[in-house]
Amino acid sequence: MYARKYFERFTDNKDLIPMSANMDEVFNNIFDHSKSPVTGYIITQYYPRNNKISFSVCDFGVGIPNSIKNANLEDSLNYEGWKAILKSLEKGFSIKSTPRNRGFGLNNLLELTESSNGVLQIISNDGLVFKKAGEMYKAGNLDFNFKGTLIKVEIDLNTFEEKDETDDIFGF
Repeated sequence: MYARKYFERFTDNKDLIPMSANMDEVFNNIFDHSKSPVTGYIITQYYPRNNKISFSVCDFGVGIPNSIKNANLEDSLNYEGWKAILKSLEKGFSIKSTPRNRGFGLNNLLELTESSNGVLQIISNDGLVFKKAGEMYKAGNLDFNFKGTLIKVEIDLNTFEEKDETDDIFGF
């Protein structure tokens, strides 16, 4: 919410609720799955020349691949790091969560980057997934193990709708 309110000052009345909701989802995933000793860190940046926003969220928990392996799901032991990250992006996939949120967080993030001509990059344990809107995934294993998960998103604000001022009248 704070990032959304801050960036709305610079973004020509764009509705940033989709961005804000996805940031919330990333933090919900940290709380639900990461077992991180810290809540997580976020860095945001606005690029006025090309009207883009990027945000990176990082935790130092067990990581997506380890979290999936620890859940003992069918075939979960067969997932290399990058394959586990790709699996976590599938709509409806979840290892555990509340029923109303189950399996939509990372898929919603993927859909946001696709609809906003954006870029999504996830590093977790030894896996890396890179996805640019309209292109195929680039994925593989790293030569090192990153303890936790780093998610970087870049979105093009030119693709966002104008803010609906009628919502402000009713306080929504």
